[in-house]
Amino acid sequence: MDKKICPICGKENNCAHENKRDSNTCWCMDVKIPKEVLEKLKNSKKDNTGGCFCRSCVEKFMAAK
Repeated sequence: MDKKICPICGKENNCAHENKRDSNTCWCMDVKIPKEVLEKLKNSKKDNTGGCFCRSCVEKFMAAK
């Protein structure tokens, strides 16, 4: 399990925590993800990497909302 990998697209998720940076600097701290979008993201996982979703996938799912 590589927690640095997005479970949807398989690309690096750029998670600050997993990259040993201050979690407060992570891109996800500035994004509000509606519950229904979060559920769609969770249901779209292709792999169980244990990692966060990447910004690109989150933005795609939010645009399709």
